[in-house]
Amino acid sequence: RMPAIFSNRSVEPIETLMAERAADTVVVTGVVTQRAALLEGWLYQVQDSTGSLWILTDRDQSSVGPTVGAQVKVEGVLRYEPIVVGEIDAGDVYLEEIAYEETAKRQDEAE
Repeated sequence: RMPAIFSNRSVEPIETLMAERAADTVVVTGVVTQRAALLEGWLYQVQDSTGSLWILTDRDQSSVGPTVGAQVKVEGVLRYEPIVVGEIDAGDVYLEEIAYEETAKRQDEAE
């Protein structure tokens, strides 16, 4: 896998990433709060002071997945998954990872 190569985009607050921006490339930073292994990659959640966002990566299972508790920087393409139930749009945005970098380890690993 290629090393993470970030563009020069500035980091954006997660709360500003709305469905209307689907297909935009964005950069977020935050803490990995949870993760799940998928058949082809990982799904993990990053939280900043404004909200949280699920991120999809195709990094394979043999790679070390995102570390829960790690501070990360992620660049990706914003996607929107519409889930409509009657009149209610329960859809959500998520990020398709392009570049990933751990900027700090979990606090209990720092020593």
